[in-house]
Amino acid sequence: MQVKHFKNGQWDRQGIKQSLALPCKNRANALDMLEIGEDQIAVKSKIVPAKEITRYYRNQHIIETRQQMSGGGVQITPALKQTNKVTRLW
Repeated sequence: MQVKHFKNGQWDRQGIKQSLALPCKNRANALDMLEIGEDQIAVKSKIVPAKEITRYYRNQHIIETRQQMSGGGVQITPALKQTNKVTRLW
């Protein structure tokens, strides 16, 4: 994430949202880094593209927005008891 989405001292939050294909309710408003204390087996998942469709009802009209999220990110889920340090990056 840091290599791809941290430029000129700023995090590209929308880019992170796209890579992780986060739904609209998740604004990517925090990023944590975990330090793993020892080798372990972890679950690794590739994030596939996703489509977000949001519908609003206003004055008996439906307003619909669509957003294609590219995905391509990777989620690694470690055993939490083996994590040493959690750092909030933003």
